[in-house]
Amino acid sequence: MSNDNESIQVNMDNFDPRGVETTIQIPKLSEWRCIAFGVSYTPVKGYHPNWFHRQMCWLLLGVRWVKNVESE
Repeated sequence: MSNDNESIQVNMDNFDPRGVETTIQIPKLSEWRCIAFGVSYTPVKGYHPNWFHRQMCWLLLGVRWVKNVESE
């Protein structure tokens, strides 16, 4: 059984930070873009609103959702 007061000791003599690799995954963007009050926003692919939500945004708030031409 281990004791809660025991500390873990790590040998840092052979540690080389240049050998550590980091990978960053950038999410794919949706083909839809929201234009609201002069600002453009593109959500992550799969998280854009459905047709009803897009129409209500346009009718009630004046916010437009447009599909990018290059995605077609």
